[in-house]
Amino acid sequence: MSTFLRAVLWAGFIGLIGFLVYLVFYNMPGQVIVLVAAALLLLATRFGDLVKFKLSGMSVEADLEKIRSSLVELHHLAELFGRISLQQMQGAGRWGGYSQRERDSMRRSIVDGLKRVGLDQKRIDRVLEAEWPFFHFDYASRVTSAANKKRGSDTNEEWNTFMGPHSKGIGSEADPENLRAFFEKLGILDDELRSLLADYEHFHTHKTHRSGVNW
Repeated sequence: MSTFLRAVLWAGFIGLIGFLVYLVFYNMPGQVIVLVAAALLLLATRFGDLVKFKLSGMSVEADLEKIRSSLVELHHLAELFGRISLQQMQGAGRWGGYSQRERDSMRRSIVDGLKRVGLDQKRIDRVLEAEWPFFHFDYASRVTSAANKKRGSDTNEEWNTFMGPHSKGIGSEADPENLRAFFEKLGILDDELRSLLADYEHFHTHKTHRSGVNW
């Protein structure tokens, strides 16, 4: 394959990846088709390597290595698509987008698709890590929302001073230990907040949900 043709194929591949990100970001149809087309273009860039087998052992081994390299690149593409899809799904769910049932169904579909293209469980787990910041934010929001209903108006200044730096969106939320100490200081720490903090602390520490907690 000529250098020019390979460059054209790579340019097409990069263009499709950009288009895929656009479709996912705006939740538009055609995402799977574009992903498949990008994967085919990726394989096409290696077409010459796939068919150029020689009889010598070293040459065959070199060509097999190129084939393996192509599969690795395809897995990287699948992992990227999975992460972008989950981030978009969770982000949309924050503001009246998908229901919990719809998000669960979409997550299963994404994972099934990644398994079909050959991604191993370790890499699928890395894809699922894209949801962690959203889950962490949800746990913190659930605790602080419940706590806000329990405090008196005389704590407004103290509440705003503490919560100000932790109310700037995903990634700025206070951790469970700091929330617990703050609630104790306000005198509002009760059984409900202890239970919510336990859920949050479990996820904060283990990156898994406690039994009976669903997101």
